[in-house]
Amino acid sequence: MAHETKQDQALDVPSSELMSQDAIGESSHDGNALLTALGGGGVSDDEFVDDEPLSKTGSKLTPRTAIMSHVLFIDSRRSMADAVARADALQDGLPSLLFFVTPLDIDGTPHFELYVGPAYNAMEATALKEPVAVGLERENPDDWSVREAPYAFYFGEYASALNAQGRVEALARASIPVYSLQVAYADGTTRVRVYGGAFRDEVEAEEMGRMVADADIGEMILTRRRGTVPGDY
Repeated sequence: MAHETKQDQALDVPSSELMSQDAIGESSHDGNALLTALGGGGVSDDEFVDDEPLSKTGSKLTPRTAIMSHVLFIDSRRSMADAVARADALQDGLPSLLFFVTPLDIDGTPHFELYVGPAYNAMEATALKEPVAVGLERENPDDWSVREAPYAFYFGEYASALNAQGRVEALARASIPVYSLQVAYADGTTRVRVYGGAFRDEVEAEEMGRMVADADIGEMILTRRRGTVPGDY
């Protein structure tokens, strides 16, 4: 992987962006298990304050951008390459939408789910069927389903879409499928975040967690999936 220049490096977003176990409800797994597996060493419950990253001066910066809480599921593939290729082709044809791949463990077997956004509630996810169907005339939208998926792996926040794209491409070379979303802060600042996947909870994220750990690309965390599709996506 190429070395990042100072301009390309992610901006600091501390542990306040981490996913709280309380926020996702009861789980059969230790709330820190996934973070520990990714090299985070676990985080105490006291450190979890969702969506209130601190600036270097200590003032709170609350993203004004809403959480993308739902997705439209349209396909599942056993091959990540096939799923990513289809997502890329659909993205080229419908650039105002967001097509991305989420790895899931289904009955002990890795599957690569093709999701569509943006959707900030279940109704908006359902409404995505109409524009997607235009590009997929041979498919039946009734076969597609809405899923709740407010969490994603966080791979950094960047000052520009160009810098974020460098991170996206580097992760793609490591076989980690990701995408970019723009976030806005109350002070008028905008940033571009790189996310991986979309998950209902920590348990559903475990398959991608294993992929990240196997790729040995450093500590990664789960966070709420905030953002809008960048204008030049």
